[in-house]
Amino acid sequence: MKEAAIAVCKFCEACGIPTLIYGDTADRSALEKMSMYAYLDWAEPALNDKYAIMSMQGISNNRDGMALRVLSEKLLGAPQSTKLLISLSDGQPKAMPDYSGNSAAEDMKQIIREYNRKGVSFLAAAIGQDKNAICQIYGQERFIDISDLKQLPIRLVQIIARYL
Repeated sequence: MKEAAIAVCKFCEACGIPTLIYGDTADRSALEKMSMYAYLDWAEPALNDKYAIMSMQGISNNRDGMALRVLSEKLLGAPQSTKLLISLSDGQPKAMPDYSGNSAAEDMKQIIREYNRKGVSFLAAAIGQDKNAICQIYGQERFIDISDLKQLPIRLVQIIARYL
């Protein structure tokens, strides 16, 4: 994931595209149901050290629907007319005790539909054994397989060109 986040960061920087890079985790403790980590955020200058991405690491489970909602709201407040949320994922949504399988997938699909109507476009870039499940959640038109990171910049150019 770290390598994919760095590739997206470098691509967006070269194209002059304002970028947010956040990570999230769930179930770190009974009290901490979900945490989000900001690595790069145009609205928070103190965070804009692209090398902060180097501290990115997998921690625990993921409650993807909530992360999509929080970041979509942030994008809706941005002045840019095009709002594209790219989710880099190495696993399907899973948080204890009841956020997994069909219920988690349906939650994410509902959030994607809701924010798509509000003007946020979504793209899932996935690696790992769960990439087929992620593709089914986002839909084929919003999915790219990034198992080969060398293909990521080429695919990003093709996809972002659709929005320009």
